[in-house]
Amino acid sequence: MRRQRIWISVVAIITVLSLIGCSGAKSGQGAEGGEGDSKQLRQLMPFDRFEPNGDAVAQYLKEKTGYTVKYEMLPAENADEKLNLLMANKEPYDILKLEPAQYYQLVSSGALEPLDDLIEKYGTNMKQVIGPDSWVSARYEGKTYAIPETGGGNGSASYALVVRKDWLDELNLEVPTNLDELVTVLKAFKEKKNVIPLTGGKIPVHPDIASVFGLTTAWLERDGKIIHSVEAPEMKEYLEFMSKLYQEGLIDSE
Repeated sequence: MRRQRIWISVVAIITVLSLIGCSGAKSGQGAEGGEGDSKQLRQLMPFDRFEPNGDAVAQYLKEKTGYTVKYEMLPAENADEKLNLLMANKEPYDILKLEPAQYYQLVSSGALEPLDDLIEKYGTNMKQVIGPDSWVSARYEGKTYAIPETGGGNGSASYALVVRKDWLDELNLEVPTNLDELVTVLKAFKEKKNVIPLTGGKIPVHPDIASVFGLTTAWLERDGKIIHSVEAPEMKEYLEFMSKLYQEGLIDSE
């Protein structure tokens, strides 16, 4: 079995454009029915399998900023259609967190307001940590309509595994740095915590584990030719490993 390193860390998991200014919606009129309290905001975000309003990150942001945010999700199915209906209904959201295709759909239809003046006035720190290449993706016809979500500088956000550090401490385990150690942690979590330890949504290939086998992109160069990753020998190794996890009940069946 390969013993290459897997770093288990918390990073941004969505490489999308976020914090879009909606035309017609004034700041503070989203949450609590538009009472005009500038400390209350309303945010629309993509579907995910967690409750955002009770999330630890949401509570941390509330404590640090003083703003209460009411988080709402698009549905898992027909999300674009739902987004179009909400925009047509002029729902007063203060913040939209969108996938790139959704952003370009709205900005090209005139549903968003430019943010250049606001970024210039209030975004000094923002401009320092978000690289110029990222800002290009947020512009449309020479104006900026979004704040790109990035890992900082010129880097980009990616996917990563996240582990319960309190469980590691409780079970006297170390953060796994290779596949063997990862399996050991998964088995311990299943046995001691009575949970299915590895979940990953509906993505067909888990990027963090697949990357250990050299599957870092959808297309790969082999012997001077470009092939899809499903044709690579490494894909067979990856699938055999994931099949073993599945058969041992270590991976979510969904």
